[in-house]
Amino acid sequence: MTTIVRSPISAPLLAFVLALAVPARAQQVWVVDATGAGDFLGIAFAIDAASSGDTILVRSAIDVELSVPLIDGKSLDIVGDGPAVNAGYALGIRNLAEGQFVRLRNLAFDGGPAALGAEALTCLDNEGLVWVEDCVLTGLNGIGASFIETEAWPAMRVESCAGVIVVRSSLRGGNGRTACASGHCTGMAGDGRPALLAIGSDVIVFESELQGGDGGHDGVPPKQAGAGAPGLRAEDACSVLLVDSLAQGGDGGNTCVNDPTTCVGGGGVQLVGSGNVLRRRHATTAGGLGGLVSGDVYAAPGEDEDVDPGSVVEVLPATPRSLEGTSPVRAGEAGLLRFEGRQGDLVGLFWSPVPGFLYLPGKQSTLALGLPFQGPLFVAAVTSPDGVLQVHFGAPDLTSLGLEALPFDVQCLHVSDGQLLLSSPSTLTIVSPAF
Repeated sequence: MTTIVRSPISAPLLAFVLALAVPARAQQVWVVDATGAGDFLGIAFAIDAASSGDTILVRSAIDVELSVPLIDGKSLDIVGDGPAVNAGYALGIRNLAEGQFVRLRNLAFDGGPAALGAEALTCLDNEGLVWVEDCVLTGLNGIGASFIETEAWPAMRVESCAGVIVVRSSLRGGNGRTACASGHCTGMAGDGRPALLAIGSDVIVFESELQGGDGGHDGVPPKQAGAGAPGLRAEDACSVLLVDSLAQGGDGGNTCVNDPTTCVGGGGVQLVGSGNVLRRRHATTAGGLGGLVSGDVYAAPGEDEDVDPGSVVEVLPATPRSLEGTSPVRAGEAGLLRFEGRQGDLVGLFWSPVPGFLYLPGKQSTLALGLPFQGPLFVAAVTSPDGVLQVHFGAPDLTSLGLEALPFDVQCLHVSDGQLLLSSPSTLTIVSPAF
């Protein structure tokens, strides 16, 4: 049976503890609702209206502009009011200064339409932190048709970023375009694109799936199908920690009769150039299948790990532990924290109003809480054979704090087999019942 405990932190006491972290300016909540029941129909106008530190609550969204909504140099929390809420085509985050952060939770971006020409999520030139949790990011597929021919796009591009955290999210790169037989296009199939393209950045991925896009098929001359893409492509001295996750290469496209090297499978992970470091902890990397050449002949599959000279892969020991908190939680309602580990683990919960990004080699993980973090809010032992510990807590009323919402991050320190280790993190948002 699962270990279920009531948090020793009551709602009034939790309110007092959280009050220690209340900012000088009370944050505002902006509601995005495509039905017109909120402040805005799409997230672009909400982002423009919000001040640094505000929260955007997304119930549903429509894209009212044919451009990528952009968070430029300010801290925001954007949280879907339910699982994988459609937040529009794409989002860009850039120019976060040190100490600034953007946290995304429960959102889905699909990368379209073709005229937009962007990744589902782009993070560029950020000294501050980007946190992506319980999100679905889908790269735009390539198109090969009369009068329009486009390349595929990655699901997420991270370039020149000091810290990006991805938790329990699904990323899929776009599939390459299928060859077009019309006289208005070239007739060439396209390559798939990576789920996650990291360039000169530090990234940590917890409990997520990175699926590279498949190569496009080719049924017309010159019969040169596209290659599958890696689940993760890192270049320009990246540092990536992959924990309890899957990086799966895409499959090559079919019918590459004239050149079988064009429709190879994508690698699970591809480290391009020197200086890249991939650390794996209980993570799987798998190459995609090669495309059909002809008959029963297939192109080469992708490598599980395609590593250039000067880049390295390190395999870390120990089994990771998982932490997930329900979010958003309305004030006055019950929230739930779920820790998955092993029977006998001793677990302490810590929290911070701001995220952090500090890799601790001895803990085989990254401390995702900003310093100084607070806690423990509770300490409990996992007694159930399934290794699951569930903690229910009451979300406090925010009125006395003068707040409409209060986002914060949690992470567990746990003692297992005599070692003090870190769980995966989770970001939570308590909101007023008025929203």
